[in-house]
Amino acid sequence: MSTNYFDTSILLPLCVDGHPHHKKCLKLFKSLKSDDCIISCTPHAFAEMYNNLTRLPFDLTLKPEHAYATIMEYISKLVQTVDLNAFDYQLALKRCAEKRLVSGVIYDALHLQAAIKAEVDAFYTANVKDFERLWDEEVPFPLKGIG
Repeated sequence: MSTNYFDTSILLPLCVDGHPHHKKCLKLFKSLKSDDCIISCTPHAFAEMYNNLTRLPFDLTLKPEHAYATIMEYISKLVQTVDLNAFDYQLALKRCAEKRLVSGVIYDALHLQAAIKAEVDAFYTANVKDFERLWDEEVPFPLKGIG
């Protein structure tokens, strides 16, 4: 059994047909999803998705009730969530502080911490550059883009 982590940049395009990454993310999901593979994410990804779904450009924006339904009726059934506790938040904060990273990178660090906690086999994102700065030899799995 393998476990793969999807950040928001992979999950969001799965449910928005008009998103530029929809086909790539759907292909990735279909190639990984099976009885032998778990897709995981942190529940915080749901909050990020709601934020983005309700403010997408190019007439892709969903009404709040549709964004909620998309997340709860579609995405939440595709993934296994990894809950973070206070210690996990401390580790994510420490990683950012030690690397002298500032601002919103903490949210990426929380995704990374969830993946570490879930002991995933691979971490998938459409924003590889954003995560490369968080990576080091202690991260036991590869960072993969949607190429």
